[in-house]
Amino acid sequence: MVYRQVLITGLIVLINQLQGQDFLLAGRVLHPNAEKPSLFSIQLVDNAKSVKSVNLNQDSSYRFQSLYPGNYELYVTKIDKVIFKKSIQIYLPITNLDIDLNSLPSAKIEITDSLYMATDISLGKLKSPIKQLPQTIIVIPSSVIEETGLRRLDQALVNVSGVVPSSSSNYGFFDHQLIRGLNATFTREGLNDGPTFMGYARSLADVEQIEVFKGPGSALFGSAGGGGTINLTMKKPKRDSVTIGDFSLGGFNSFRGIVDSTGPINERWSYRVIGNIGKSDGFRKLSSSTNEWTGSLLWLPTEFQSILLTIENRHLELTPDAAGIPFHMSSYRNSSGNYPFHDPTIIDVNKNTSYVSPMASSVTDIFRISLSYSHHLGTHLRWETNLAYGTRSLDLYRNWSIPDFRDSAGAPILSNRYLRNQHDRFTDKSLQTFVTWQGDLGGYGHRIQLGADVFKSDISTNRRQAKFAPVLDAYNPILPETGADLTNAWAWIFNRSISARQSGLYVTDQWTINDFLKIRTSLRQDHYRMIDEGLYNNLGKNSFTELLNSRGQFYTPIFGLNNLNTALTKENPLTTKTNFNNGQIGIVFDPAHNTSFFIGTSWGRLANLTTEDLRTATLPESNRQLELGNRLQWFENKLNLALSIFRTIRFNVDNLTLVSGNLIVTQTPEQRIDGLDLDFRARPLSGWFILGAWSWMKPIYTEPSTSELWLKGQQLAGAPKRTGRLWSSYEIQEGDWRGWGIGLGFRHRDNIKIIFRDGPPNSIGIIPGYNVLDAGIFYRAQSWDIQLNLKNFSDQTYWSYGIINAAVPGEGRNMTLDFRYRF
Repeated sequence: MVYRQVLITGLIVLINQLQGQDFLLAGRVLHPNAEKPSLFSIQLVDNAKSVKSVNLNQDSSYRFQSLYPGNYELYVTKIDKVIFKKSIQIYLPITNLDIDLNSLPSAKIEITDSLYMATDISLGKLKSPIKQLPQTIIVIPSSVIEETGLRRLDQALVNVSGVVPSSSSNYGFFDHQLIRGLNATFTREGLNDGPTFMGYARSLADVEQIEVFKGPGSALFGSAGGGGTINLTMKKPKRDSVTIGDFSLGGFNSFRGIVDSTGPINERWSYRVIGNIGKSDGFRKLSSSTNEWTGSLLWLPTEFQSILLTIENRHLELTPDAAGIPFHMSSYRNSSGNYPFHDPTIIDVNKNTSYVSPMASSVTDIFRISLSYSHHLGTHLRWETNLAYGTRSLDLYRNWSIPDFRDSAGAPILSNRYLRNQHDRFTDKSLQTFVTWQGDLGGYGHRIQLGADVFKSDISTNRRQAKFAPVLDAYNPILPETGADLTNAWAWIFNRSISARQSGLYVTDQWTINDFLKIRTSLRQDHYRMIDEGLYNNLGKNSFTELLNSRGQFYTPIFGLNNLNTALTKENPLTTKTNFNNGQIGIVFDPAHNTSFFIGTSWGRLANLTTEDLRTATLPESNRQLELGNRLQWFENKLNLALSIFRTIRFNVDNLTLVSGNLIVTQTPEQRIDGLDLDFRARPLSGWFILGAWSWMKPIYTEPSTSELWLKGQQLAGAPKRTGRLWSSYEIQEGDWRGWGIGLGFRHRDNIKIIFRDGPPNSIGIIPGYNVLDAGIFYRAQSWDIQLNLKNFSDQTYWSYGIINAAVPGEGRNMTLDFRYRF
């Protein structure tokens, strides 16, 4: 009898599905605040996470029309707080459902996404289902971060297609990623989180999820990279009292301890405190130490308002590898004009061989306080303001080398070795405010947002540089500077200040034409100003004599350059002041409830605020993108797939370089990337999770500058043609082995290229691609977990990214044992 009823129900659903969207759901909501029905709304979410929302009528009734048959989640919200949830099935043309809220407890019911299949954006500016946006956005939730044993942002981003470490200005002590072959920028809760170059390395201890916006994002964020924007959503206070302790031990003598505690203080206040301490000797003795904590308070003064205060403090110590393992690049040129000793391959040494100076170190201290205020001004109107104030200091000693085997006899002598000592002090201030209105206008649904952003950064920075003696045998390196007193080795390079100001006004409209078609437009006007002023030594790397000190460890600087008072000369400030427009236009087409197609174009600017260059006051570079994509959410969201075809272009990139001591503006060649991305998440069976990320690209220089015409058609430096990631895990659901699970992962990257500096003209080096295997085994109980992760378990030698005339080895085999307990 039961099977017959199931069969009949299934046939009814199938027949009605073939009939199309002709179904209706209606009813009344019985609630304590019957005199204020406008405070309540009803949301209906289908299996594809498509959301329909209506407000209660004056008689507390509601009505949904044009529904598909199938399974739905119904939510009742009061000023955006979910107070009731019910799973329902619609298989009849008319369904009546009355909801009685009078007997509900007053405690808040917290609704979260599926553990692995995140489908919504939490960013306040863009809070909506991903399915409704004409742009590729990939979310990495905390569950994936924990399962794959990820500790740092750069490790987590391998789970997103087309994201790789940059091979330009990447020195191992800060995050620098390429998305689709172009630079990415970083935000935290939508606010600026440090520069693209010379930023900091981000841990994931206080991160709830990572949101990767692919392509130009200036319409939303202001200054943004052509590759995309990486936004970190932080863990926030919860109403449930929970304390989690997490302790791990791993290879390279590493350990980490995290305490995460959250809960209510009273009916209006709740808190969260997260502490993270870690230390490691590091692969190739690249040691690191982390000491950070985050505290946050959430205040709900009324049912219409919320105020979130967050304080962050971070102390990070990392040994930077800005030397890598060199290519056998030789600038020696014989009398015939040939380069007899130049070999564009990486020298054959053990991957643990290090050319990092014993003086190398980096210490970063970050303090940041932020305030977020949200106010529901009415049923359809919301106002949000976010403020942040932060300071960041960087004290750095790092190799700055242009490896060169230039000996005239071909001996393995490694020359052009420098050490930079730099001190940066940043003070950043951010303001973001916007009003969002949602309702009907002219017979169509609209979600209109008006907003303003202001960002200010004041920087003081100074740099000095030493030039070391050559390494006499690069295959058995002994670093001559070991134990040296560098007091008289330094030549001052600059002592300067940089101020940057950017302000913008924007408007966004998500226009719902009908149930199948949406149009999104964003327009933004920005004003940008930067001043770079101070004292400079324009000799740069030519600041040294050919005389070694008495112990043969370093070259002595030119007379006077060792003294700050005599080395530098005050020059006229460099000022950039400009206005520019950014925007996005896109169309989303929903032919069925479990799939959507989109086409979108966006254009933007990136202001290269950095202390890496000798001068930084250049005009912001330009970028634009055209993208066509498809999103699928099949089998009740057990398969989530995003596919996109794109063309992204970076152009108008000004660089300030020194030629014979004079500043010259040069143009970086125009760069174009055509490609295809595929990201998918699947839960084919209960306990079985699959993650995949694949990218195919054609990254080339399209319009080189007049001095680099040979680059036309060449593959972009650092951008691979193909990348891939596959991870699959299974947790046993029943029996004596219930809770045990295993995971297996695969990482792939194609060859990447670098352009040699100071070597033979038109010379390119190739960094080999790799295929790396990872694995994990875990046990999950109700109150505790234990997990063993093994990275690169075959201990393969592979190359993570490139730097000047060198490549940096990827981490060798590393095992991490992690124990987590929930109190």
